[in-house]
Amino acid sequence: QRPHVKRILAVDSLADRPHDCDLLLDQDFAFPRERYAQQVPAGCTLLLGPNYVLLREAFQKAREALRTRSFGVERVLLFFGGVDASNESAKALSALRRSLYKDAAVDLVIGATNPHREALAQEVEAMSNVTLHVQIDKMAELMSRADLAICAGGSFVWEALCLGLPCLVVSTADNQNAMLDRLAERGCIYALGAKEHVDSEAIADALALAQDGDVLKTLSQRALDVVDGHGAARVTRAMETLEAHP
Repeated sequence: QRPHVKRILAVDSLADRPHDCDLLLDQDFAFPRERYAQQVPAGCTLLLGPNYVLLREAFQKAREALRTRSFGVERVLLFFGGVDASNESAKALSALRRSLYKDAAVDLVIGATNPHREALAQEVEAMSNVTLHVQIDKMAELMSRADLAICAGGSFVWEALCLGLPCLVVSTADNQNAMLDRLAERGCIYALGAKEHVDSEAIADALALAQDGDVLKTLSQRALDVVDGHGAARVTRAMETLEAHP
């Protein structure tokens, strides 16, 4: 690559391999710079933390138009990734049916390749308050309308933080655990733990906490402080600065 480009940006979150790059982006939360000390060349610019989260323009626009939240729960958004092989969606629906929010409007978002698609569609058919969305491109709109999300870790969490959406988060992969722990320590999310240890009862217990509007308000305010939606612009400026000063 070196003979063909002026600058190289590497994107990583594991710090388990060397990179020949001029800039390295790791948007995960509060990881020490030292973990990349042996992985990048001397002089490499490190762009670390949520200030550099890369989000689509739709989320920046949604933040600019964000409504004032009431911190009551009238609409809940469920999203556990496009595939959701372990069917966390079914756990969340079960928990909602047994909670004080059994009559709240619910948006359930799944991917077209979800192996439980037909079963979930049948379940939703019997729940008049639930709308099933398959492979949509209006997530920013749904997140802006929601009062609470029950979701998997991953890029969705960064998007939710940008919009100040309180989240109950299930870790669905080992590489999510550290990030979710740090966000929970910061008070930005409520971390439910690894999917193997989270059942519908655990989600229902967490929903009971969401009855407290002050809890939701704190989660929302701290979320907005962590991700402001301008990460892509900061990364672009960092790249342009290096281009201007080779």
